[in-house]
This record gives sequence, structure tokens and C-alpha cells, in this order.
Amino acid sequence: MTPVNRVLDDQDEPALLRDQFRQLLRYRALLAVGVVIGLLGGGYLALSGEDTYTATGEVLVRSAISDPFASGATADKGINIGSERQTAVSDTVGTLAAGTLLKKGDDVTARELLAGLQVTNPPNTLTLRFAYTGATPEQSRARAEALAGAYLAHRKARTEESIKNMSDGYRAQLDPLEEKRDLLEKQTGSGAADDVTSARANIIVSISELSRKISELKALDTTPGYLNKKPVAPTAPTGPGLPLLLGLGGVVGLALGLLLSWVRLVFDPAVRSGRELVRSLGAPLLGTLPRERTATGSVLAIGRSGSRLAEEYRAVAFRLAYDPSFAESRRLLVTAPRGDNEEAAAAAANLAAAFAEMGRDVLLVEADLRTPSLARALGPAAHEVRPPRWAAEEGDGSWPTGGRSNVDVPGSGAFALIPGTTVDNVPRALTSTPV
Repeated sequence: MTPVNRVLDDQDEPALLRDQFRQLLRYRALLAVGVVIGLLGGGYLALSGEDTYTATGEVLVRSAISDPFASGATADKGINIGSERQTAVSDTVGTLAAGTLLKKGDDVTARELLAGLQVTNPPNTLTLRFAYTGATPEQSRARAEALAGAYLAHRKARTEESIKNMSDGYRAQLDPLEEKRDLLEKQTGSGAADDVTSARANIIVSISELSRKISELKALDTTPGYLNKKPVAPTAPTGPGLPLLLGLGGVVGLALGLLLSWVRLVFDPAVRSGRELVRSLGAPLLGTLPRERTATGSVLAIGRSGSRLAEEYRAVAFRLAYDPSFAESRRLLVTAPRGDNEEAAAAAANLAAAFAEMGRDVLLVEADLRTPSLARALGPAAHEVRPPRWAAEEGDGSWPTGGRSNVDVPGSGAFALIPGTTVDNVPRALTSTPV
């Protein structure tokens, strides 16, 4: 046994964490409260909320092209799918969809309609996924379909408007050229100058180019896209459901319980483990006294067959007796009570009995001079005898040189006891010459 303490190093951290976790599990009531709160919260969310249904449709976006069947023709030219997604959730699309739904008897504003809409774009595709969440399956299906159709209608109208604007621009350039061509034709004859003929030919080329562009614009396929996946009425409500919410609530509640236990552990001033005791006091731990399951009414555990408490007292006494720092230079042990004096008295009596078992001469002095109770607690085991030769010499008959008792340890020997005596002036008695 060495009293030198070893400083905790990095190798002790896993053991320290395990010890702290075991200490958290001591507060089972807080853990149970956290789990119950989590389950109640999950159940409340599951039962108090209304069921909602989500219908989903997918739209393939394409651009206007002249010949979709020509080799190398692609329908993704000039498409910014991010901008198209923003257009799908715009007020214009919402207003068009609200007008379509109003004709079918569903009176809803554009703002309310867009509140339940979510438009996403799967990666690396030109597809927009329209997901609408409503109160009933049929409402979700109808509104998702109306929003997808409104988006396609809006995109088609926007494409046709762009084509019309470009055609009008080309027509505005074409009309003056045709007028100028007609004027030059009147001037052209057998004797016409070469510059008039050349100008007329250039105008005809320009007119042909503009006419070709107008014809190409009118021949464009303005199909804005296709509804690849038509929305259908969902068969089950969306959301996590009661079992999942209860599971999530239990997990969150357990985390809350662990947090409460940790806070309780942080502000608990009591020593919770032997490791913490050694670290706090800077002293070795001699032993841990177990609690006896059955009360025998006797202070002495030494001599009681099958007593774990007696074995622990013997182990503590053995470590003290063979510790060089104590055996070579010290002969006095003091057990000081913390609160109730009964535990200190029991420890002193059992350590004295353990030393007596080793063959040591032991004198136990009860220094409680206000409410002495050790002799009464020992009962028949203590009987008055003549003071032993190694005890203090006789004084004036006052404590502690008055009566002495011999305490028998069953089958192991005996130790001397000077029981406490009620005195009027305790400080003077404790500082007197006999003491």
C-alpha cells in the first residue's frame, strides 16, 4: 500500500468516460421523465395534426425547334432549368391555375394555391416535379394537374409571343424593302442604268432572306413540354405517422433526459466514485464499506459469520497495519463523524476489533462527551475490567481515567474501551492532562 497518488493520464480517459456514463444512469427518474415527455410530444404531434395528401406530376421541359425529327436536333437549347423552376412557382402560373380550378368549382386564390406547391428538379434532367400537398387526395391531384397544365400553357404562350414579336420585327423590315423594290421595278426597262438593276437585285436578296426567317419562325414547333407523369390521387396520407413520431419522440426524450442528468451531475457536490474521491482528496482509498442487507442491531460486524462489511473492515485494518508510513511512525487513529455519530462509532469499534484480531493492543477512547452511546451500543460485549497495564495511569477519577471496559471480539480477542462520560465543560475535559 502506497499513499502516493498517480495523476490521471490519457489512458484513463476511456475509463473516466465510462464511469461518468454509469453515473448518468444513476438518475433513472430524470431519464424516465425525459422519455415520457418525448413520447407525449410525439403522440401529440401525431394525433393533433390533420392528415395531408401529396400528389406528384412530372413535366419534361423542351424548347421550340424547327424539325424535332432531324438528326442532331435537341430540345434543350436555351433552357435554364433553374429559371424554369422559378417560373413554375410564380404568381402568373398560380393565377392561371386558380382560374382553371374555379371553372371546376374549386375556389382558391393564387397565394393559397402556391402555398401547397413544391417544384423540384431531379439532377441532370430537364424535368420539373410538381408536388402539391392538400387536405384530400382528390384536391391534391386536381391542383397538381392544374398547376402543371398552367405552367405548360404559360410557357407556350410566352414562346408564341416571342415568335410573334420576332415576326413583327422582320415584317417591319420587309415592308419598306418591298415598297422600294416596287419603285425600282417601275424604273427598270431596256435602257435602265446598271446601278438601278444592281440595287434592285440586292433588295430582292434581302427580301428573300427576311421572308425565309419569317417562314422559319412560323414553322417552329412551340410545344413547351410534356406531362410525363400525370398526377394521381394518393392512397395514404403523407407525414411520418404515429409510430415514427413516437420513435423520434422517444429518442429526443432520451437525449433530454441525458441532458437533465448531466446538469444534475454537474451541480451535485457529492462524491460519486472512488476515482473522484482519490483525485479530490489526494489520498489513497483504503476501502469501500458495503451496506448490510439485514440489520442485526449490533455495532460490531467483526466476528459475524458471512459479513461482507466485516471483511472490508479487516482489509482496511490490514492495509493500515502494514503501511510503512503508519506502522512505523503513527499509533493514533481518529474517526470523525460527518453528521450522525453512529457511523463514526461503528467504524472505530470495528477497526479496533480488526486490530485486536491481529494480536495488537488496542485502546478505544470515545470522545463524545455530550451524548455518549458507544458502551450502550456494544451491549454485552463490553464489561468493566481493571485498567490494563499499558493504559493511562490513574488520575483523579474523572474522564478518561474513570471506568474502563473490555470488549470481547467473538473468537478473536478483546480490546480496551474508555467510554464517553457526560461532563459539564467539554472543551476543558478534552484539553485536560489525562487526555
